[in-house]
Amino acid sequence: MVAYAAEPSPSALPPEVLALSPLPTVAIDPAGRILRANAALGLALGRPLAELPGRAFAEYLAEDAQGDFRKLLTESPGAATFSLRRDHGLPVRYRALARRVNLLDGLEVVLIGLSELVGEGEVQRSLLELQGIFDNALIGIAFIKDRLIQRCNRKAEELFGYPPGQMQGHSTRVWYGSDEEWIESGQRAYHSIAHDGHFEHIFHFLRRDGRRFWCRTTGRPLDPAQPVHGTIWLYEDITARKQTEEVLARTLSLQQAILDGAHLAIISTDSQGVIQTFNRGAERLLAYTGEEVVGRGSPAMFHDPGEIAERAAELSRESGRPVEPGFEVLIALPRVGKPEERGWTMITRQGRRIPVQLTVSAMYDEAGAITGYLGIAADVTDARKTQQMLLQARDELEQRVHSRTIELVLANSMLQSEIRERKQIEDRMRHMAHHDALTDLPNRTLLHDRLSQALALAERHNHRVALLFVDLDRFKTINDNLGHATGDRLIIDVASRLRTAVRAEDTVARLGGDEFVVIMPKVGDIGEARTVSEKLMQAIGPAYSVEGHELHVAASIGVCLFPEDGRDVETLMRNADTAMYQAKASGRNRVQFFAQNMNVAAEHFFRIENSLRRAIERRELELWYQPIFDIARDTPVCLEALLRWHHPDLGLLGPDRFINVAEESNLILPIGDWVVHEACQQSRRWIDAGMPQIPLAVNISARQFHQGNLLATVSYALEDARLTGEALEIEITESTLMQDRDRDLHTLVQLDALGIALVVDDFGIGYSSLSYLKRFPVKKLKIDQQFIRDILTDPDDAAIVRAILALAKALKLRAVGEGVANADQLEFLRAEGCNEAQGYYFAPALRAAEVPAYLQVHAARV
Repeated sequence: MVAYAAEPSPSALPPEVLALSPLPTVAIDPAGRILRANAALGLALGRPLAELPGRAFAEYLAEDAQGDFRKLLTESPGAATFSLRRDHGLPVRYRALARRVNLLDGLEVVLIGLSELVGEGEVQRSLLELQGIFDNALIGIAFIKDRLIQRCNRKAEELFGYPPGQMQGHSTRVWYGSDEEWIESGQRAYHSIAHDGHFEHIFHFLRRDGRRFWCRTTGRPLDPAQPVHGTIWLYEDITARKQTEEVLARTLSLQQAILDGAHLAIISTDSQGVIQTFNRGAERLLAYTGEEVVGRGSPAMFHDPGEIAERAAELSRESGRPVEPGFEVLIALPRVGKPEERGWTMITRQGRRIPVQLTVSAMYDEAGAITGYLGIAADVTDARKTQQMLLQARDELEQRVHSRTIELVLANSMLQSEIRERKQIEDRMRHMAHHDALTDLPNRTLLHDRLSQALALAERHNHRVALLFVDLDRFKTINDNLGHATGDRLIIDVASRLRTAVRAEDTVARLGGDEFVVIMPKVGDIGEARTVSEKLMQAIGPAYSVEGHELHVAASIGVCLFPEDGRDVETLMRNADTAMYQAKASGRNRVQFFAQNMNVAAEHFFRIENSLRRAIERRELELWYQPIFDIARDTPVCLEALLRWHHPDLGLLGPDRFINVAEESNLILPIGDWVVHEACQQSRRWIDAGMPQIPLAVNISARQFHQGNLLATVSYALEDARLTGEALEIEITESTLMQDRDRDLHTLVQLDALGIALVVDDFGIGYSSLSYLKRFPVKKLKIDQQFIRDILTDPDDAAIVRAILALAKALKLRAVGEGVANADQLEFLRAEGCNEAQGYYFAPALRAAEVPAYLQVHAARV
């Protein structure tokens, strides 16, 4: 509330001028009479505002304040300290600030603002309160002047890893990795503060122990009018949030890749029917782009209006209430929890009518509320044409003799059988994308998904999750001495025992090789995890009868718990792996729970990495060669170069022992270049020794293919060995080719121009579009050995191999079967038209010195 004087008029001195002030404020004329006052002054005096206008302000001042008040009226700006007399209670001292103002209508007034002076004890208490807030804040706070830390709270010291009091006086340079980084950040920050009054940015700061962390940083000047007096900074550790964002980004990227790679049209909407997702399949089917319809249109716009109206009438009759034609027709059943699949006619941008089979289902949030709808449409044009042709043929055959009718029945039966077989193959390939091909256990992808779900539920319901890493002890000895077939059979038996040893709600997964992982999604305490671990050890222990051998294996098990040992998938996986390595280092055949001081796994990784960095210069790497046979001529036509490492301490190592380290440390690039160069040099040495030239197949890693200068490496290696491109075959996995098709095509075309044959390795284990086979200059397909292994006993594997061989024949590509272990497998491949084969049936990998004699013996058989 604001009191008004009779003069001047209210327009001359608007009441809002005083009402907006939170402090006691008064406007007086030069004679000292009150013109207007605000509510804060009335409260300070303890008097009604209505009595103030027209009274002398001096009436309300203590007697000793009259002189200071008269002086205040003569100065502009002026300041004074005096006491106000209250209607009740003791006088209160105020600090007064006055300024003389000339209004638009010529009136001269003096505006006086009052601020109560706080006692020294209250100031001390305020300072203590501020200090308590400063010290107990949940974020780091620092006062910085001239880029030196003048003062900071304990949270800031903890963030940067300093003991109490030891960060004060330091330059902020200690938080940055380099002088350039420090200088550049200072220029950006203080320029922003000078112009905008604040600065906010996310930095990758350095802790005292050298570890990096992501930090959200906010800075403001202590005095906006004088930024040079120093700045106040807030620091918040957002490392976990950044990691979560990265995981989410990868997940969204994978989801988008799946949507874009699907042949089906996939359209999702919000709960009101506005399109949210429109994948590539939908764009191809309807000739609209996602930009044109996402956030704008409804799926009903693509449907035949007549069909929509007919379905609306049908739903109206069934429900007994009117259903409007439009989007409501498509979601009538999904809205009540019943996914609907039915045939529709969709209309493209050009007006072409396409018959589709459309499945619509509702999407829900965690609370069970519908958040939108998902539609998946399959173009059934060809299917309808086929159906129409069959109907026409049926009408014609009904007029013919009974024998021709029987022929039609048989033909239709064969067609249905082929459709079922193809459906089974597609289902198996989808299953293989999330399961291990050897054991049918969940693979790494499905493991991560289930562990993420288990952690989310544990977080919500406040219980523990146990993660067990199981690694077989000395499995490699069995694998090397008895062959991969025996090793694979043993892995299958171990997986079966693990499945029967765990609880129904637990998950057993295989990471690869002899490594298994068990997720216990709900455990009460550490004793429960220990009981299951010991049960797994007992299950693995008894002897195995494999291929006529009685085998004994044990296991080392590493265990970690959520939330004690980690709160995210990556941390728990890493810590369980670390505990497993500790179990092996402690003598194997034991259970080891994770402890924070474990670093065995990290030390092993770095030891392998450091040794591997010197392996080339110390001549510790060696290429062995496995023959590849022409099945029809029964003679070797190629040699695959296989890498071995003579480790000074660990002995002869296969690539499975160090390739992962090479990939993670980027050493795969120089090692891959060495393999290409050494293979070409060995070919030249054989030729100079009088041996006929035989092509060498060299495996190229994904990182070498995408990040290395492969074309230059291969060209130099051929030129240095005085060889033509026909001397080399480059083997690249199917998944590597699918990563960046446009960029890869240029490289592959140039390699093809040199005469080098491109071979797609491990073909069939990917699940992707095969259109790349037409675009890339592929010469051979190598069928992965996991399909060859059970080709005689597993109808699914046999069907997949037949399909791959048929595909290769149709595209005029040579097919190579990997991992042939016996004559029956070879005879199967020969009968189905496979061109080449390799495996232990022909020969294991040979040292370079053994190759000439081997080739001479087998060439003589031709």
